[in-house]
Amino acid sequence: MHSSEVLRIKRPLQTLATRSRMLGFCLATFLLLSASVVISQPTLMTPLLDSARKYRSIQPDKAMNFARKAFQQATDEEKKSRSLLLIGVLHCDVSSYDSSLFYLAQSLDFFKLLKDSTGIAEVYHNMGVAKEHLGFYQESLDYYQHAYEIRKKLGLKSEVAFSLNSVGNIYVFLNNYSRALELYLESLKISEELINKTAIANTFNNIGMVYDYTGDLDKAFDYYDRARKAYEALNDKRGLAGILNNIGLIYKNKRQPEKSIPYYQQSLKLFEELKSAYGVAVLQNNMGVAYGLMNNQEQALQYHRQALATNSKIGNNDGIANSNNSIGDSYLKLRQFSEADEYFSKGLKVAQQIKSTDRMAESYEGLANAREGMKDYKIALAFSQQARVLRDTLYSSEKSQKLYEMEQKYESALKEKQIALLNSETERQKLEIAQKNELIDQRTIQLVLVVASLVFLGVAVYLFYSRLRLRQTASLEMARIEKDQAIIKSIYEQRMNISKDMHDEIGSGLTHISLLSEMITVQKHSGTEGQAEVQMISSISRQLVQNMSEIIWAINPQNETLETLTSYLREQTNKYFEPFEVNYVIHLPEQIPIVKLTNLQRRNLFLVTKETLNNALKHAKASSISLSMEIKGNQICFLISDNGKGFEPEQIRKSANGLKNMKSRMSEIGGSFGIITSSEGTKVNYAMPLPI
Repeated sequence: MHSSEVLRIKRPLQTLATRSRMLGFCLATFLLLSASVVISQPTLMTPLLDSARKYRSIQPDKAMNFARKAFQQATDEEKKSRSLLLIGVLHCDVSSYDSSLFYLAQSLDFFKLLKDSTGIAEVYHNMGVAKEHLGFYQESLDYYQHAYEIRKKLGLKSEVAFSLNSVGNIYVFLNNYSRALELYLESLKISEELINKTAIANTFNNIGMVYDYTGDLDKAFDYYDRARKAYEALNDKRGLAGILNNIGLIYKNKRQPEKSIPYYQQSLKLFEELKSAYGVAVLQNNMGVAYGLMNNQEQALQYHRQALATNSKIGNNDGIANSNNSIGDSYLKLRQFSEADEYFSKGLKVAQQIKSTDRMAESYEGLANAREGMKDYKIALAFSQQARVLRDTLYSSEKSQKLYEMEQKYESALKEKQIALLNSETERQKLEIAQKNELIDQRTIQLVLVVASLVFLGVAVYLFYSRLRLRQTASLEMARIEKDQAIIKSIYEQRMNISKDMHDEIGSGLTHISLLSEMITVQKHSGTEGQAEVQMISSISRQLVQNMSEIIWAINPQNETLETLTSYLREQTNKYFEPFEVNYVIHLPEQIPIVKLTNLQRRNLFLVTKETLNNALKHAKASSISLSMEIKGNQICFLISDNGKGFEPEQIRKSANGLKNMKSRMSEIGGSFGIITSSEGTKVNYAMPLPI
């Protein structure tokens, strides 16, 4: 569920991959909610309602007939409320959400009249399901929260677990993956205590989707496989249909679309049998994505148009936005830019209505590509910048870190639970031995007691050492897992930092060069000169070479010491000031401690120094600049002073982002940042703890 991918112009393929993953989650959510709704308490079930419940996932039409007959024959308000609730749920199963909400509202009135808190919670939960499928996520979250609070107050553990899963689903739609995983693990713990196999399977499915969407495909596949086996054992067609789709998504995300199609086809067939329009729409879109990845755009367009028609029929706004964007992607690959622009615009309009950041980012990226193909470079650049702003709001390396931490907690708790079960099994065996001893004939009691004592002693010794070995094995396994996760986490963070630097420093520059080059071509044909653009391309290219050199220097393990950093700072400062008539002084310690710095520490210290020197020369117009570094106690301290004109209040506001970024970089490595400015000059001091 790597974190949301940072996308750029000229990469519609990656946009499709991200969009298909999100659709996969929508489908998993739909399955969980459909399976987890508590339709009725056993004590209140009539034969007709019981029949409707049994046929619900096999023959939806037959189930609806039984539910309607149950309502017609209901003799009291209690039976009417239960019948209306089930009718509302069955409408939701077949994607008739407006009808579902209508019947659920009538059921709610009856339950409130009866003061039936359990029934009220069930109605709120199902209203949340309908609102979620209509794309109204905040309203859905409110309904789920109401149901959760009532069920928790009543002590209904099984229903509480369902509510936790549903609330987690909404947080995934809101891109808060760490909170979603926390809720799923809490739900899984309750379901395992209750030995609720259906709920366990559903939660495995949802946890797998979180890891899928954050990019950990191996862990996602592990949870999907657990869910698949559970659904097959339960003969749950709806659950099996969803998990087949999700396994197809794994192959698609591994860039093996030809292997994903058979899984999609099996899933689509099951959803058509279940008459689930929502599931059918998702599979139609996923089939379109797969064919698009195989460069069969005509086939892809056919499936995407089918998905758009199905989503429009059931009023699934998120699906409508997604289908329009998918059709736009296919037209982009066919180089039909006007048609692509039309569908991306439709997708953006719907995405803005439902406030879906991810969908809006996809639409803006597609519009940027389409406008570039239409040679409308100014508008293309504006759309690209809009997409980048939205993607940046989805980017956070902290999300992946929280997912790792919560997974560790869950695995540790699982080990402790296994040890507790072993202790419980030992006690049970002791009780069985004692009960058997009481049934032995009195004439042989002494002999049996001696034998039983020897057997008991042997079993106790064996169990003691077995338990000891289990604890030792568990301890070693936990240590290995922690070590592996620490290594993986470190590598992951480094890759994310390098990726973000490459995107921010290089990607934006290359995009700018591309657009300037196109503008020169246009000017050349129109007979106007493009000298200014050529000079700008030259300047940007030199800066890109410098930025790439800095990135390579920062990740080179040979440059990991403080001494190499100071040498690099001296070299780059001399090179930077050489073309200018400015007096500058560099004060660095003769004896520098032998300490290692991380890639992030070296990178951030260099960038803050570079930015400060640039501000002193270009903005403060200083003629004298001093750079010094010293070790004070356990701190590495830097001071840069100049005799420039300082900052005026208006200039400070304009430079707010730059100062904020420098402060953020120092905070990121546990350091501090301060600035003192006046008309006589500026002093910037920044420091970080000396590594041990």
